Amino acid sequence: MPFLVGSRCGDCGTRAFPARTVCPRCARPRPEPSPLGSRGRLYSWTTVHVSSSRPTPYDIGYVDLSDPEGVGVRVLAPLLAHPGGGWQVDQPVELAQDPDSPAGWAFADSRRTGTVR
Repeated sequence: MPFLVGSRCGDCGTRAFPARTVCPRCARPRPEPSPLGSRGRLYSWTTVHVSSSRPTPYDIGYVDLSDPEGVGVRVLAPLLAHPGGGWQVDQPVELAQDPDSPAGWAFADSRRTGTVR
């Protein structure tokens, strides 16, 4: 299963995505690379109708990643096309490969892929 890699501060434990060169909380230089969860819950979303860099419309949203240590990270991420635009706040999502996304990845509706946990 794919996963995102962010950073984790060795002093205060703050996690961030994308990876940072300085901790956003305590300003310690060179936080360590840290794997982040590949599952989470959709915090909020919107459909983009005007873009100068990619075809529209497309969906983006904030995803609160699940973390076994209880220290989650909220990421702004592309969302895979959802038939009928049926995104809902707090629905489970999981990371998936998406060749149409500039990043090469996006979050998909876990309820449709059958891997809700």
